[in-house]
Amino acid sequence: MATSGTQTFNSTLSDIIYRALRMVGAIGQGDTPNGNQFTEAKQALNVVVKGLQVEGIRMWELEQVVTAIPSGSNVIGSDGNSYYCTAPHTSAAGNAPVTGASWDQYWKLGTTISTTPPAWGSGNAYTASCEVSLDAKYVGIDTAFLRQDGYDYSLAIINKRDYDLFDQKYYPTTIPTHLVLDGKNGAQKVFIYPYPTSSGNLYFQAVKLFDDMTNNDDNLDFPVVWIQAVTYLLAAELANEYALDLNERGFLTNKASGFLEKAKGNNRPIITAPYVTGCY
Repeated sequence: MATSGTQTFNSTLSDIIYRALRMVGAIGQGDTPNGNQFTEAKQALNVVVKGLQVEGIRMWELEQVVTAIPSGSNVIGSDGNSYYCTAPHTSAAGNAPVTGASWDQYWKLGTTISTTPPAWGSGNAYTASCEVSLDAKYVGIDTAFLRQDGYDYSLAIINKRDYDLFDQKYYPTTIPTHLVLDGKNGAQKVFIYPYPTSSGNLYFQAVKLFDDMTNNDDNLDFPVVWIQAVTYLLAAELANEYALDLNERGFLTNKASGFLEKAKGNNRPIITAPYVTGCY
């Protein structure tokens, strides 16, 4: 018996919409929906997928991210002491160590990071070795390690509150041991403790939210075992719009619920991001 030898089956946005519209009798076999039918069904599909979060499902997948540790800035302040940067910024009189009114939001007195720190200057882009930016699509970190000088060091993932409670975040020659992902206003920042004092790369298994379905040939950005559940959920949603009788609505709703429970069978939470509940 011959087989295809492939395992790549998936359904596109159009496939799911066409099938759901056939289920509710809006179109027949081999028919094409009109523009309004397709547009409204596409909107309903994305609403259905986003609405799964009400079920306690935050649709995500793990994706490896590798990013270099930025070189931390180290300067000599107006008092002749060495200061290391704790937050990336463009320097101005207001954040100059130690004469600026807000200098302590960007600098901390400490041991020299670079061999011969330059004097602080205005208009410079200073960086912090403790802070790394991530794309807003990443909403959590599952595991992480630091690679420096050919060695890998695992990093414990903590919350922002525990990170803030560390009273001293820079220790010369100390290997980082902890990190936290902090997201505000769509900006995701990773903070490392203690501050790295040498170059290296951070490796994350990052939690990425699934992409929306916008183009007609887009595939579902989650496992194919969800295709059946999503298709029936869309059909159940459209059944109300197309005013199917209660028995038909009930049938589609029950089928959708059954497939949804099966698809959710392998859920697992992400400990570092309790607001992200796994879907597989």
